[in-house]
Amino acid sequence: MSKLHIYDRVLKREGAILLDVGSCLGADVRKAVEDGFPAHNIIASDIKEDWFLQNLELGCKLFKLSSESILFIPGDIFDPAFLLISRPASSVPEGAMPDIQRCGH
Repeated sequence: MSKLHIYDRVLKREGAILLDVGSCLGADVRKAVEDGFPAHNIIASDIKEDWFLQNLELGCKLFKLSSESILFIPGDIFDPAFLLISRPASSVPEGAMPDIQRCGH
């Protein structure tokens, strides 16, 4: 992901939420945190929960950071039961960005 031409713009976009689908070991999201993207604004997802969670310690050693604040949601994104489909918003909500770390808990 860090090789994409828009990567630097993504890092600097205030209030953005980074969604990494197919995160595998979580290398891309951990790199984004290392490069300054706020970990509490990241959602990582993969069908294989063990790839991300079993390699948590290895990822922390490689990237010298904690992955505690990266929200990981295991599941199949093509399964309709995985994500609740909502009606599109007709306007931009006012106020602060929702706390994604509290979603679903």
